[in-house]
Amino acid sequence: MRNEKIFLELTANQKNFSGGIFVDPVVTSSGLLHRVESFVRFFTSPAIPVAPTVLRISPRFFLPFTFRFSCLAKFQAWLLARKIQQYIPDNEAFVLWINNPNYTSYFLAQELGKKAEKVVFDMADDYLAFDEADNGASRQRLFDLVTNSDALLAVNSMVASKYPHPNTLVFNNCTDFEHFQKSGPSYELSPFFPKPDGQKYVGFIGGLNAGRADLDLLDKLFSSIEEAVFLFVGYSNSPEITDFIAQKKNAFFVPFVDYRVLPSVVKSFDVAIVPHLINEHTHGNDLLKVLD
Repeated sequence: MRNEKIFLELTANQKNFSGGIFVDPVVTSSGLLHRVESFVRFFTSPAIPVAPTVLRISPRFFLPFTFRFSCLAKFQAWLLARKIQQYIPDNEAFVLWINNPNYTSYFLAQELGKKAEKVVFDMADDYLAFDEADNGASRQRLFDLVTNSDALLAVNSMVASKYPHPNTLVFNNCTDFEHFQKSGPSYELSPFFPKPDGQKYVGFIGGLNAGRADLDLLDKLFSSIEEAVFLFVGYSNSPEITDFIAQKKNAFFVPFVDYRVLPSVVKSFDVAIVPHLINEHTHGNDLLKVLD
């Protein structure tokens, strides 16, 4: 995960900050039982140490209708900001690092930004190229965050040029080289792992998403290389894509695997592919999966 990895590395290798808090909010699924559980966990779950000087807070947004009424979303963000500030010593200056312009994170950033010494916006993708389902509201949130940030980090030069800011740094992705040397035959996930003798795998890791996946290319590959098994390890946000894969006898989705065993999965691939279209969406990417 780019965001958390950057955060951990920066807090471990600098002398200006006494520590950090990594906030990873969770949006609760619908249902009274889930919301009651999330309500309890919101007020009782403690921050968890993930490094000598870093805490992780994973609060749940428990209020219903927050995506319909901004007043509820703002109140939820206010509650969450109060919870986070409990872990910041009184009168201690802090930098707010924003890495997601989504609906819930935006209102939280507004609340925390009121007391932040500096605000950094990390654009790990060209978020404006994502499909918009909120009639331009996401565009407004994005440009509001860019305008009100003291510094902008852009994942590549195209993103940097598309969102001009007086203080911009291109901050490309990178892989954990040492981690990806650690692979072994012990990982088991039937029927694909351990890899059967003589089997050939063409593999992909991460999200096979609408707007990025080239289904015509994949269809050609499936029919042209029938002797290979195509493994898509991760997820898709598109029922059309998952149905398309399910109809092919030599292509399969494998659910997300733990990062610790990902090197073994990648090592099993005879060929690794990234079957993406070339468009505005993919121009805004710097694909971590390629480096992995």
